[in-house]
Amino acid sequence: MTKQKMKQKMKIMSRLALALVVLLTGTLVTATQPRTAQAVGRNELQRALLGTVRVAVALDGKNGYSTGSGTVVSDKGYVVTNFHVVGDTKTGRFYNSQRVAALAINQTNLRGMPTWIYTARVVQSDPKLDVAILKIVGLVDNEKAALPANLGLTVVPIGNSDDVQIGDEVSVLGFPGIGGDTVTFTQGRISGFLDEDQDSESEWFKTDAEVNHGNSGGLAVNDAGEMIGIPTAGYSDREDIGKISLIRPVKLALPLIQAALKDVGGSGNGTTAPPASGARVSNVRFATAIDRNGTPVSPGSRFSSGATAVYATFSFADFRKGTQLVYAWSLDGKKVVEDTIVAKSAGSGDDWLSVANNSKPLPDGKYDLTMQVDGKEQFRGSFVIGGAASPSPTGATTWSAITFAQGLDKSNKPAKPGTQFASGIQEAYAFWDFNGTPDGAEWTRVWYLDDQEVLRESDSWSQGAKGSTWVSIYSESALPDGTYKLELYLGDTLLQNGSFAVGEGSVTAPVVTDEGVQIFGMIADADTGRGIAGAIFVVLKPGVTIADWSKDFAQDKIYAIGTADTSGNYQLDKPLPREQTYSMAILAKNYRPVTDDGIEVTADMESPREINISLSKG
Repeated sequence: MTKQKMKQKMKIMSRLALALVVLLTGTLVTATQPRTAQAVGRNELQRALLGTVRVAVALDGKNGYSTGSGTVVSDKGYVVTNFHVVGDTKTGRFYNSQRVAALAINQTNLRGMPTWIYTARVVQSDPKLDVAILKIVGLVDNEKAALPANLGLTVVPIGNSDDVQIGDEVSVLGFPGIGGDTVTFTQGRISGFLDEDQDSESEWFKTDAEVNHGNSGGLAVNDAGEMIGIPTAGYSDREDIGKISLIRPVKLALPLIQAALKDVGGSGNGTTAPPASGARVSNVRFATAIDRNGTPVSPGSRFSSGATAVYATFSFADFRKGTQLVYAWSLDGKKVVEDTIVAKSAGSGDDWLSVANNSKPLPDGKYDLTMQVDGKEQFRGSFVIGGAASPSPTGATTWSAITFAQGLDKSNKPAKPGTQFASGIQEAYAFWDFNGTPDGAEWTRVWYLDDQEVLRESDSWSQGAKGSTWVSIYSESALPDGTYKLELYLGDTLLQNGSFAVGEGSVTAPVVTDEGVQIFGMIADADTGRGIAGAIFVVLKPGVTIADWSKDFAQDKIYAIGTADTSGNYQLDKPLPREQTYSMAILAKNYRPVTDDGIEVTADMESPREINISLSKG
């Protein structure tokens, strides 16, 4: 090396020492806080272990928690667990009114206890199936903080549980609590199948793999590391099966998983369905109380006399600065409140409206709410306070057969009717005629996807005695493929039902997409081998060299960054796209930097990839 090149390199190294100070004192200092990203394993088993989380659910009115395990099925924060981890399977009631749980994520090296990082809320559930789907909604230690764009989750791919045969090896992962609170692996074989209702479809896999209390809601994987079932210890144990444990085949949970991932919602009362794009409101629910997160407590459509306020919670999406939300409350057909909310900034999220009477009880009667976004009605719904019991349907009440359609025409009539629709549609409508239906009666629509209930909504009837109406089911992305069934109830009486199919007519497992190569590892002292807490691993944007970056250390030249924890373990905050060339720098206070240019991430590079670095003091 020439003296000139040596001087240039020494100059760059001294600048990198300064870069460490810049990074630790600039906006990237947040990376030194307890990290949300966790390292992934070197093979399918480690991936599955890292995709297994611990779940804790607070009990309303009691001290203590219900605990169990869960499996990450989406990097957007969706987790599969058992219903009995979050609620009582006999009553269907949740252990806390907020339907909230805390999630602990495994450490990089899988040797210590997991770290409690996220809060999550139940978004889909079936007590009979004993399955619940959680979605991450916040941070445990800071409820008001925004979630990071990259949650640092390891996703477990879903396999085909129909392929499972007696004698196949199965691995069970979870937090059984025996011998400590770290993630635990046991292994065995599929011992048989159990068809409880004799319908020629097995509801359980039997296995000799050790499954203990706390494994509930965890993960059962095949030899490819794919999820094929949900261990259900504690709920399914029976004396007559001894030590044989039971696993719920994942196929039975796929409708709930897909409905959660696709954010399936519904619209009723014949109101205008939320548009697929543009400013819109959806998921409107009424309740007499909300929790601190704005979630409705015991939502419904009929409330007892004496209620001092009723809240209408809703989701809004793609609002622009200046978007106008006009809402109006009416009591027994007479408008009592009308107001306009103007968005101060662009965004999406959840909010609520309320109608109250200065802390005094609201008058008994039928209340209606309408909501318009930029002049177009997007919701019309009602509820009743006090009064007589919900009118019962009589022999004079009739609802015609349901006509399904892909859309609405300008007259609110079926557009593209049918019972088979192509994959990728965002919404489907159900139309019917009604006669003799009393206003104020409670009515309910229940949607099923491949025989699993995925949506239930109730309202007070407010459309008069005779006419035509419709309800819809929709997704902001695309309705999952499968067979859908709709049941319509007036009171407790089933008045009509029908079904249609989307795509091939059966639910498929979600696809885990390859977003690039995830990098993790350990940054250690070259002499002692001990991890260096706070060390930083920087990856620059493609085309930016170390020399380029050392001129100004601009943060907009950084593509990804990872900060070592107290043990020296790190993971980059985002995967590196393939077929690109990067420059990397590893920095730590009082250590000589390690740098390199021209590191290629190839199309076939294994992911996750472990990169361990040793730094020398100097």
